[in-house]
Amino acid sequence: MTYHSILRTQERAGLNVDSAVRMIQNAKVRGKSAVDFPARERRYLLERSRDGSYAKYYAGYCFIFNMEHACITMFLAPAWFGKKAKYCGKEVIRNNKRYAKCYPNDLCMDLCDRDYDKEAEAV
Repeated sequence: MTYHSILRTQERAGLNVDSAVRMIQNAKVRGKSAVDFPARERRYLLERSRDGSYAKYYAGYCFIFNMEHACITMFLAPAWFGKKAKYCGKEVIRNNKRYAKCYPNDLCMDLCDRDYDKEAEAV
C-alpha cells in the first residue's frame, strides 16, 4: 500500500493510521471484484480499472489496486452501488419505450435504451 492510499483512507473514512491500514488489508482480502457484481456495478468497477490496475468494493468504498496488489487510492462508492435497481418504485420495466417517454430524466435511461435496442434487433 502507498502512503497516498493511507492518507486517503484516513481522510475519507475518518480512521486513524492503524485502522486505515487494516481497512486496506481487509479490502484486498475480503473486497469484491467486478466479476462478483451484476452488470451495472461491474461496469462501474471496470471503468475505474485502467492501465493494469483493478478495483475492489469493500465497506461502501472503492479501492484501486495496482498489479503488484498495492493499494493506490480509495474513494466513496456511489449510493446506488450494491443495491437492487429500482425504476420509479418498480423492479422491472415492462415497456421500455413508454417508460423512457414518461421519465426522460431518469438515470437508468442508458439501460433502458440498451434493452430497447436489443428488442429492436430481435424483431
